[in-house]
Amino acid sequence: MSHVVRYYVDLTCSHCGSVNDRNRIRLYTSDLGQDPWDVEATVGKLLELDIRDFEDAFFTLRKPADSDTSLVALESFGCVVCQTVQFARLVFAHVDADHYRLDSASVVPLSDHTLDHAHFISRKLHDWSPNPGDNVERVEALLDRFLPRDER
Repeated sequence: MSHVVRYYVDLTCSHCGSVNDRNRIRLYTSDLGQDPWDVEATVGKLLELDIRDFEDAFFTLRKPADSDTSLVALESFGCVVCQTVQFARLVFAHVDADHYRLDSASVVPLSDHTLDHAHFISRKLHDWSPNPGDNVERVEALLDRFLPRDER
């Protein structure tokens, strides 16, 4: 049975405007880290993670440089009200070789700007459906890159 890192953050749906309360939001990453149990992440929380954990839990868009003080992961979530799948930008501050701190979470479109500045993207990318502001052609190219058509 896999464990998850569940993010306890409030995010406003970009589609219907509903607030996805931190206690009801379905924002999580499976198999992130080595803890044998589920981890609850809040902004500011120190997490026992290293770069390999991110590489295992997400698809890599670009590798973080040694000089990067933080990394950005894009994780999907479904709005608790309208069920629209969208993406959250999760910023993790690099603390040391074995620790990152969740610094922020915000709803973002999968635009060129968002994708150009992210290191990782959700392995649940197959759940994506176009939202306003998404670069549809670029996301479809990522789907082709990471997921064979028969796995979608």
